Amino acid sequence: MNKVLLGAVCVFLAGLIVAGCRTTPTAEDESAFTPLSGSEVRETLGGNSLYREGGDLLRSWEYVGLLREDGTLSARVWWSGGEEFADGVWEVTEDDLYCRTWNNNWGDGERGCFRVSKAEQTLAFDHVSGSRGDADRYTYRFLPGNPYGL
Repeated sequence: MNKVLLGAVCVFLAGLIVAGCRTTPTAEDESAFTPLSGSEVRETLGGNSLYREGGDLLRSWEYVGLLREDGTLSARVWWSGGEEFADGVWEVTEDDLYCRTWNNNWGDGERGCFRVSKAEQTLAFDHVSGSRGDADRYTYRFLPGNPYGL
């Protein structure tokens, strides 16, 4: 077998292995997500944390946010060049939307509301109204409690 064909086969097999090992749904796996009711959003988020990461090798970042049961929230984002903290408030509206307002410039400091859905330990937040921040959909890994000490 020539080296080019062998290389292509190896890349294909590596892709299959990685895909087979993926245990959490991605934002594109829309059918895997189930919408949460307002009470499910409160129960799921209250007292727990959300984690996400992004960027590329040179500009990677991580985010963790704690949503306290009293309706306050704290978050930290960090990258190779530094970190930033923020606090704010969150609530669940009568029409089952999660809404948050940061006390800094995140989300332009304006209230933003999202419909929340869940797939395994992944939560998706789809923008409905107000400030969307940087995206129309955010996906987070659910973390019980406050493992980052916010």
